[in-house]
Amino acid sequence: MKEEKDERSIVKQATNNGVSFEKAAMISRSIKQEGVKGYAFLQMLEARLNDEQKKK
Repeated sequence: MKEEKDERSIVKQATNNGVSFEKAAMISRSIKQEGVKGYAFLQMLEARLNDEQKKK
């Protein structure tokens, strides 16, 4: 449950910084398909969204 809340918070922050919600959802889904879970998932999601923000 806390992981979902943290995921939403990370995605919201990224969308506020210019990443489209669709792109953030695609990144999140691809990480989940890789089988990454828990804290590692959150760290990877945050890193990939930060990379996406820097592209802009």
